[in-house]
Amino acid sequence: MSQTKKSTTEITEGPFLTDPPWEEGIRELRVPGFTDRGRRELPALCRQAALRAAVLAHKAAHPWLWVLFMGGTGTGKSTLFDAVCGERVSETGVERPKTAGAVGYAHVRISSDLDLPFQDERVECHFGSESDSAPLIGQPGVFHVRLHEKDEWVSVIFVDTPDLDSVEEANRLLAEQFFLLADGVVFVTSPEKYADDVPARMLKEALRQGAEVHLVCNKAGPELRSQDVLEIFQGDGLGAEPQRAVLLPFLTGDPVDELPAEASFQAFRSRLLEGVEGSAGSRLRERSLTRLENRIRLEMQAVRDVLEEEAREARRWKETVEQYRREAQEDVIADQEKYFTAETRAYLQAEIRSLFSRYDPLAKPRRWISQTLTAPLRLLGILKEAPNAGRRESLERVKEKIHVEGIQAAVQRFSRRVLEESLHGKEESRLYSTLLERGAVLQPQEVVDFVDREQEKLMDWLQAVFSDLAKGLPKGKEWGIYSTSVVWGLLIVSLETVLGGGFTMVDAVLDAAIAPYVTQGAMELFAYREIQRIARELAHRYQAGLVAVIDEQYRRFVGCLDEVSPDPERVQWVERLAAQGMGRDGQRGKEGDASS
Repeated sequence: MSQTKKSTTEITEGPFLTDPPWEEGIRELRVPGFTDRGRRELPALCRQAALRAAVLAHKAAHPWLWVLFMGGTGTGKSTLFDAVCGERVSETGVERPKTAGAVGYAHVRISSDLDLPFQDERVECHFGSESDSAPLIGQPGVFHVRLHEKDEWVSVIFVDTPDLDSVEEANRLLAEQFFLLADGVVFVTSPEKYADDVPARMLKEALRQGAEVHLVCNKAGPELRSQDVLEIFQGDGLGAEPQRAVLLPFLTGDPVDELPAEASFQAFRSRLLEGVEGSAGSRLRERSLTRLENRIRLEMQAVRDVLEEEAREARRWKETVEQYRREAQEDVIADQEKYFTAETRAYLQAEIRSLFSRYDPLAKPRRWISQTLTAPLRLLGILKEAPNAGRRESLERVKEKIHVEGIQAAVQRFSRRVLEESLHGKEESRLYSTLLERGAVLQPQEVVDFVDREQEKLMDWLQAVFSDLAKGLPKGKEWGIYSTSVVWGLLIVSLETVLGGGFTMVDAVLDAAIAPYVTQGAMELFAYREIQRIARELAHRYQAGLVAVIDEQYRRFVGCLDEVSPDPERVQWVERLAAQGMGRDGQRGKEGDASS
């Protein structure tokens, strides 16, 4: 019979819970993708570090030793596995590959807690010995485990892994995942396979990481020497220990039955089992945990380096986009200066005259002079009649005269520069795809609507200010207030110079003609300051309203950058792990939390 357990990567208790949890924290890292490392290397680093962190948490929570049998296709790996276990556990045969999934051999006492820190991989335990159970056949997505009652191996799990050079990528990936669990590795090869590239690369990586490796060359003839095999791995940590390389002879009969009688096999098996028992097993487990911790720290240092590179590039990008924004704002103002209409000047003049007309004792002479001077020009069509519409209608016409096409063109140029210049060569970045997916570029109608809302706010403000000023003028100040109309006119000239219009020559002559009739009394400080404040505020609001749509476009771009950038707290967490790691008692992480 068998029992099935689902694997999990969620560690609900134990010393590796941090805030955020290791696996979650690593998997959720995201960067804009400005650099090649950020686009290509970081995702793989994060996946590997997250998997290694889950394995470390799993191993720390369970006191088991994992001994893996690894190797290439047809090397006799499953045969050697069965011979070490002392019974036929894993199916063997000439058809390849036989191991399409991992097969394990574990004590019955640990079956209830046996699981894996891998996603989409479940554990299925099988009770019964060789006499009443057929050998197990590897199956994708299932870790089949034969249970035994040998007390000397109560804390050891032997695993026959899929072939490292399997044509099925899933088999190779599963073998590499199981390697992360390994406390010891029995690497099985053969005379025709020991120099093969794919298995040899895996063996060299295991040696570089400091794993406990036993190299077994199976089916060796009398002409092959241990030194011949070891030379392949000179400099990778195996050459100095020739006893680690074991040559097992080619057997004509059933290897599972005949191997136990071979002296070389007996020596190998004794050395392997001695290394996993008692205090030797404890030291082996401690070394593998330390190896995992060191690998995670190195990977987190690499992650930190990528994050720092991305952060530098993000700052440069924001500076570039900020420069584009300033230039786009200048484009908008320059364009509006070309199209600033006389309608705006007419409205401002009408409001000024309306405000002061009731305090003007020279209103009739002023109107007579104005009409006399301007009548010929009106007849010639040079000067249009002042509009008779109400304030609101006049304001609406002013708003309609804004050259919105120029603003749309400036927004379009700004957006094109961001997408085509600042992100040139980075079209595969997450930021670029996010800008497109989120529709970050303002569309022409959106620009129209935005400008309309901004100008509506300006018009409302302008009407309110004129109304409040007219209501607030004290009756006793009539003559003095009127004497500031010339100052007002000069301020409006300055204002329109800022906005980009300037008075016509007729307007300038008109002001000059009125000046002799204006009372030359002392200017009233209140009126002067109010006029000054309104003129400055209007200039500021008008220009701010014109460029506000550029600011909105800038905010959209920067908002997309923020969306794909790592959370600052998570960056600090990565830096802490890269600097000091996480002790298996959790204390170093807690100290890091307190210090930060």
